[in-house]
Amino acid sequence: MYVAAGDPELSIPDPSVPDYAVWNGQTAVRTPWIDLADGNLFSRSPDHSFVRKLIDIARNGCAVSNALQRGVADMEITLA
Repeated sequence: MYVAAGDPELSIPDPSVPDYAVWNGQTAVRTPWIDLADGNLFSRSPDHSFVRKLIDIARNGCAVSNALQRGVADMEITLA
């Protein structure tokens, strides 16, 4: 993930999957993962602090999308 390379709070747990990163910041989310696909960031059930991190990343030109489980409405944040 190009964003992870310059961010000390992000790590890539598996180098064979470079578009997947984990945020090492303070959050109530058990595994705060971030997946990058086609310029969009995807994650699941972020808390407030994790959403702030996703927005910080999005300010670099990505869109943020939260794919929630069990058919709950999606939350999408796009920053231009």
